Amino acid sequence: MKKILIALSVLAMGGFMAGPALAVLGTNDTVPGTDVLVPFFFIEKASGLENTYIVITEVGGTATTLNGNMYTVASVSNKDWVETLTGRECNPINVKSIIDGLTDTRKAAYEITLNDLTYYAGYIELNQGTTPDGYDNLIAWVYQIDLENGRASATPIPTLEYANWNAGMVNAANAVLRTIAGTAGTREALTPNALAYAQNQMAGANAVSSTADATAAAFRLVTRFYYSETGGKNYLFVYSSSNLSAGATTHVKYWTEGETAYSTTIPLNKELNVIDLSLYLDSAVTAGSIEFLYPVTGYTANNISNVRDQVLLGYNYMQVDTTTNGSWNMLAEMHRDASTLAANL
Repeated sequence: MKKILIALSVLAMGGFMAGPALAVLGTNDTVPGTDVLVPFFFIEKASGLENTYIVITEVGGTATTLNGNMYTVASVSNKDWVETLTGRECNPINVKSIIDGLTDTRKAAYEITLNDLTYYAGYIELNQGTTPDGYDNLIAWVYQIDLENGRASATPIPTLEYANWNAGMVNAANAVLRTIAGTAGTREALTPNALAYAQNQMAGANAVSSTADATAAAFRLVTRFYYSETGGKNYLFVYSSSNLSAGATTHVKYWTEGETAYSTTIPLNKELNVIDLSLYLDSAVTAGSIEFLYPVTGYTANNISNVRDQVLLGYNYMQVDTTTNGSWNMLAEMHRDASTLAANL
């Protein structure tokens, strides 16, 4: 436990040292929100030494109650609970401890297999029962901690904004910023549509004047990959708000560090897709960049209509276990980009 607390403290210091963030509705920016989306957890079953922690901080000075639901990769909830925070509290949540409290049958629902190892995987939603009046009050991170190899890494996770709508900010009435799968909610939606519209507004575009102005014509997730060294692994965690069953043969492009182009197909057919890149990329290519682009001509799984009004997020988790360069891991959000003009991507 002492090692875990030290790791969390060091990583949290990095977060507090970061510069101020600007709230842009519809983008996954690191500003306070009301509800927390944990897009993934990833825990080794046998040892539990590879574990996920969530850290939520209340920044408004208000006692807060969160209703938690833990979902499988196929979006089945087998655990719900209530999480309470006092004003200004920084609250770590050990996801393995939640798993350990389940029956064997419920635990099994979270199991996936990668590299002949069994993991628990899924995603978590933590929603406030009562929306704070006038402000968003939570910030959050997810931590991947590997105690066996003495390493940890972290990244901010979405805290979805409510109060900005109530405060009457510009664009607050625009449904595209809060619509998922055709239904307008009351909090921001991190969809390609919302991102495209937000980017247009930041670029100085006028208010939406037609449907086309508020519709993503293109979207992409882009990241670096790297597993060149002995013991190297690279996983992608791709989260969607709905089952992308049409994405079973999603076409992706990737490039070597020398810019040689390749392509392959990777299945995206769950709400959480845990992808071991070594299973899909050419064995001779162990470092470079990879892009999930919508649309791609000739690939129906890559139709922009499949994703434009779905929340779609990606996270990149790299590991190197034992090399002359040491043992390390890295966790970061995948780059997201969207446009109302397909030619722009």
